[in-house]
Order: sequence, then C-alpha cells, then structure tokens
Amino acid sequence: MVIEVKGNLTLRDINETSRKNQFFTRFSETEHIQLALFAYKTRVAKKTLYSEFGYRYERISKSYSQNREGVNIQIDLFVCLHRETLNSTASRDKQLLFIKDRQEVTKFHLSREFPVFRIFLTYIYSLQEQ
Repeated sequence: MVIEVKGNLTLRDINETSRKNQFFTRFSETEHIQLALFAYKTRVAKKTLYSEFGYRYERISKSYSQNREGVNIQIDLFVCLHRETLNSTASRDKQLLFIKDRQEVTKFHLSREFPVFRIFLTYIYSLQEQ
C-alpha cells in the first residue's frame, strides 16, 4: 500500500494524488498496489468532498446518496480525521472514510463510523491477511 499523507487537504491535493497514482495502474507489476490518501484536516467543503467520491446531496431525504455513474479517481482508500483542534470532538462532519468497491471500481463505500482511524487500521490489517 502507498499512502499519501496531507496535513490540510485541498481539492487540488485529491486531483494531484489521483493523477500521480495513474502510474501504478498502467503496469501489471504495480496494478495490485493499494493507493491511499490520508488527511488530518481538509479545507474542502463537505458537499464537494463527497462529490469527488461519487456522492450527491439529496434535499428531500437530507442525506448523501451514491451517483449511478460513479467517478474515475485513482485512489483506493481515502481517510479524513478532520478536527479543528487536537482536543476537539465537535466537528465530525468531515471525519470519514471512502473505500473503493472492488467489483465496481467507479464506486466508493462510505464509512462514517467513529473513530474513523479504527476503521482505517482494520482495513490495513485486512490487507495483511490477503
């Protein structure tokens, strides 16, 4: 697994990471490598962040749902621990994890379970068992 770590993630960081990760998908020797983006915090708006991973906001249900067409982004796992301060637990809006679906590679599964870091570690451990 290759993990790119960002302190304060921007939309440009997501796009740049996806672009760099295209290198790994081009060659059969490296296409099996999992590519992750880990952010401590983000400046990206929640709606925009969800949109990047194929989700849209439904006003009627006041929730996010997955787009039918999906997205073409070269990131297998995205983790955001977003907190205003180290001691803050107030803002959990952007604490999330997106995992790429292995069957439909343009779709992502969203996890908002807390703590997000525990889910991330569980995912890492599952890779060791494969």
